Amino acid sequence: MEPPKVTGLSPKEGEPGTKVTIRGENLGTSQRDLLSLSICGVECLMYAEWHSPSKIVARCGAVRVPQYGDVIVTTKSGGKGTCTVQFKVSVRCIAVRVPQYGDVIVTTKSGGKGTCTVQFKVSVRCIGLTDESAVWVDESWFGKNRPTSPSQLYPDDPLRLSDESSVERFPTAELLELFPEGSGDILSQENIVESQLYLDIPLRLSDKSSGERFPTTELLELFPEGSGDILSQVFEPTWSQLYMDNPLRLSDESSVERFLTAELLALFPEGSGDILSQVFEPTWYLLENHHGARFDDLKTGLAFLRRKVSTHDEGPLAFMKSNVSSVVSCLEALEALRAALEKDVQALGWDLATPAEQAVQKAREEAFGLFEETLARKEKADATRNALGVLQRYRFLFNLPANIEKNIRKGDYEMVITDYARARSLFHDTEVTVFKRVYQEVEQRIEKFRETLLRKLKEQPSTVDEQKRLVKFLVNLETPSDPAWQCVSHNKSWLLSVLNETKDKHIALASASPETRDPSVFAPAHQDMPCAVKFVVDLTEKFTEHFPNMWRLGQAYLTGQLHIRESSEASDKGFPKHIQFKNMVHEVTVRLCSLVRMSILPETLHSTSVHQLQTLGTWPKCEGLTPWLPYCLRSIRNCFSNLLKLEMPDDMLSTLQQLIFDVKVHAMKTLFSQASQDIQNLDERETWVVEIDDINGGTTQLPLLFENRVVETLQLVRETVLMCGPKETDIFLQINVQAAVKQSSQSLLGAFALALEKMAQAVSNKENDNKLNKQLSPRMTLLNQSMFMDDDNDDPSDDAKCLIILSNCSFTVKSVIPRLQDAFIKYVYPDMQLVIKSSTGRFQEVSAKLFSSYVERKCDPVVGSIEPRMYAGSFNWELEYKSTGVSPYIKQTIMDMIEIHSEVFAVSPPLVSKVLTRVVEAVVEELARLHECVDNYEGNANIQATLNIRALEDALSAFKTSNTNKYFMTCRGKLKPFPNPKDAELVNDLLKTFKNQMWLQLLCFKEEGFVTV
Repeated sequence: MEPPKVTGLSPKEGEPGTKVTIRGENLGTSQRDLLSLSICGVECLMYAEWHSPSKIVARCGAVRVPQYGDVIVTTKSGGKGTCTVQFKVSVRCIAVRVPQYGDVIVTTKSGGKGTCTVQFKVSVRCIGLTDESAVWVDESWFGKNRPTSPSQLYPDDPLRLSDESSVERFPTAELLELFPEGSGDILSQENIVESQLYLDIPLRLSDKSSGERFPTTELLELFPEGSGDILSQVFEPTWSQLYMDNPLRLSDESSVERFLTAELLALFPEGSGDILSQVFEPTWYLLENHHGARFDDLKTGLAFLRRKVSTHDEGPLAFMKSNVSSVVSCLEALEALRAALEKDVQALGWDLATPAEQAVQKAREEAFGLFEETLARKEKADATRNALGVLQRYRFLFNLPANIEKNIRKGDYEMVITDYARARSLFHDTEVTVFKRVYQEVEQRIEKFRETLLRKLKEQPSTVDEQKRLVKFLVNLETPSDPAWQCVSHNKSWLLSVLNETKDKHIALASASPETRDPSVFAPAHQDMPCAVKFVVDLTEKFTEHFPNMWRLGQAYLTGQLHIRESSEASDKGFPKHIQFKNMVHEVTVRLCSLVRMSILPETLHSTSVHQLQTLGTWPKCEGLTPWLPYCLRSIRNCFSNLLKLEMPDDMLSTLQQLIFDVKVHAMKTLFSQASQDIQNLDERETWVVEIDDINGGTTQLPLLFENRVVETLQLVRETVLMCGPKETDIFLQINVQAAVKQSSQSLLGAFALALEKMAQAVSNKENDNKLNKQLSPRMTLLNQSMFMDDDNDDPSDDAKCLIILSNCSFTVKSVIPRLQDAFIKYVYPDMQLVIKSSTGRFQEVSAKLFSSYVERKCDPVVGSIEPRMYAGSFNWELEYKSTGVSPYIKQTIMDMIEIHSEVFAVSPPLVSKVLTRVVEAVVEELARLHECVDNYEGNANIQATLNIRALEDALSAFKTSNTNKYFMTCRGKLKPFPNPKDAELVNDLLKTFKNQMWLQLLCFKEEGFVTV
């Protein structure tokens, strides 16, 4: 245990015997633990009263030297203590009048010797023989050199001589410079030798004049505010010089300096110059005080001393001579008294009082016999009068039970408590039977009143002020238990019951069929909510409403504002109240979070025990919960923000913070998942209404619907889920959440690719059943809708749908995806470059697949019809036919490609070049294969084949590729040069004729013709 330490004193100064209240730390464990208590160095343990480890009451002892001092407490357990304040002790004796300071030291068994940080001041007050004193005063001081006028610290000079030099006395300023830490006070601890320079001289001054010494009245007139006392704060040296008595009227004896004390000690090692000392040396005294006196002066002094001694010897004898008659009269009176006493003893014996006592007793008995009836009636009347007086005097107590009942009915509880406190203070320890019986009845009424207040205290809901008021009443009524803590505990239990009742009610409503539900239970705005959402809203609202009352009551209890008795804390042997209250808050917040998790986040309770899951209830499967998750999150965050207003510690809010974090992550994932499902089903919303754009071609509203749905989801998640309030954690600070949102975003963007694939698959399945058998005119143009319609309805043909899907996919990659990337940046999502890159690759994969399917669907009929058309009409390259123009199969092939051009251009002009390039390559490849099958081209066959190849190459020159050139070279490799120049001219003429005849059709294959057509 630490040493005692005194830090406060009340009062801080006083006289010996003053009762001092000592306050500090570690001042012992009991009265027996105290070993010592010193005030200003004086032991005061016998006056000490131990109250607590921080309070001791003691009386200051008899301090001979007034001073400030510490109060030191020493205990067995803590040892000697310390002190931070000081106590001033007044010295009540004649010779000491200098105030000083001292410590107050406490010593205990447990802590040892203590310390002190304050001091006690000893006040100065001189007392006389008749003054009262709280401490013992040494009477040896009285009668010795008692000051009459100016006080004399040394005894009177018995020789009435002076040894005063002609040198002036030292000024005080010079003495202070010589002895900065000394004092001229003979009783001061700093006094050594310098006191001789200051005290010896003024006490032996003589009046140089021959007149009498100055009267005191004249000195008071001269110095109204001064004093001749050398120790006084208003000391006047002139007063002392004028007042000092020199009965011998001797002049200065010598100018020789005084003997030093050291020299005298060397001459008389065992002597002393003090007249009162037992080792008094006259020679020392004469050398010290009169070493410069003349022999005649010493004779005169001796004569004075003899006269003084003779005066003292004659004093009692002179008193007797002057009072002889009075002494004789006293002796005669005493002799007469002795003679009368002996006479009575002879007559009556030594027991002189017995006859008188018997006579008095007999007279008393006769008097009682004469007045017995009268006295009996008087006693009865007195008893009645006394009873009425008692009833009148104590009517408060006798009327108190009825007054208590009346005031309780009126609700005037303050009056009930006031009356009870008054009765308890007056009659609690009474021994009067009537009073005890009435007081017991009062106690019974008060006990019922306590039960009523406790019952009202448990009635909930209630306001904090009302509960504080009831607790105050119960504490004032001295309820045995701790009503304040009972109130806090009951609030916790009641709040848990409210949460459980809310859970049971909503589970019952969720389990009931829609027909049996009562629509009046919820407001019209909440009737469309899922039951779990209604439960979360209702639960958080009730928690927000009732939890602040519990928190404020707990804080009022812990801060002492709830009228707590001191004994309640001491009697609590369990955990400290602040730990218990913290556990209460943790319990209710955990229950709230667990109930919310069970309703909307059951997968997060995997670590909860089976018993705990049973207490949380079982919720039926809830559909359509995803759109309401932001609403649930808003309710939970509102509850959290209200708790923040209570200034709760962060550790008490951690459970609710984690719930908000988990709900945010779950809501984000669920909203992204729901949006992905909606985007996958966008194929059902396709209207096939095409809008033509020179840059993007023909597109429908489907890519814009996809973009709007994604942007709407990003905005909704940002505004309702990702917004962080005070003390909420940003979910994107965790790596796993960033990975989850990137995965969800990739699924969200990839869902549209799945929708396009579904549409393409539906077109492919339909094509297997319905073949395109209708030739379409290239001149057909329709604005804002497809130009290729089915026979049965207004939908475009399958080929047109395939082109529209390709155009939508291309538009998504070029325009929609970059805008969505900007949206991710705008709404402060993590870096989505990898997600955008992966999604773009997915759309390109779908586009390539659709393009290959469309080209294959368009190439197969054209390529498959070339060979039959080439050999139509039993055509043979070996027969001699005169060439009259380009072969019909070439013209038909060109017309087929014009049809493809028209179909693609009507839907998506940017796809024309890409589609025709693939178709031309397939056609030329087929022609190269057919030419390879012919063994030899001779004559007209060579001319016709050359004309056909040149016509086709010139018509489709805008769509040639390296593969196409290779195939054309293969075809020309089978041909032979013309031996006759006329054959070449014929080919040129026929080719020119072909171009003139089909200039309009061939114009669509020119690059500049894409816009002019």
